[in-house]
Amino acid sequence: MRKLSAILFSALALFFYACDDTQNTDGSISANRLIAVPETADENVDPSEVEVAVISFNEKEFNFGEIESGEVVEHVFAFTNTGEAPLIISNAKASCGCTVPDWPKDPIEPGDEGKIKVRFDSKGKSGVQNKVVTVTANTQPSQTEVLIKGMVKSPKPSAEQPS
Repeated sequence: MRKLSAILFSALALFFYACDDTQNTDGSISANRLIAVPETADENVDPSEVEVAVISFNEKEFNFGEIESGEVVEHVFAFTNTGEAPLIISNAKASCGCTVPDWPKDPIEPGDEGKIKVRFDSKGKSGVQNKVVTVTANTQPSQTEVLIKGMVKSPKPSAEQPS
């Protein structure tokens, strides 16, 4: 029984060692490692002391104005990686299911640009709308927010009402 336990333990240790994805074969740090870099998660670390990615949006807020209920609007938030490390966005999550962000999955090199497309479906909505998209990346702080807002007019009742 001890031999079986030792063999099983060795196999598990080998499995976990083989699944270490913190370093690529060329020695560079993998995307998963960059997201988990303690310096980017620790808000007490001065960003000037470490190489981090910096996401600089051209605009952080978009007002789509006034639309009819049921309309779909889209907006693209452009950004530049003004940091010194490749920018890796691990997630972009909206505050509501009616708002869907689409973000680049590949690293954005320092100096390069990227885009996050946000789609808002106003079906079933009315009144003032403020939808926040939280972008999580290997930046400091690790989350940045962009906002899409506007006014959704209620649908007009049709002239023919069933009796």
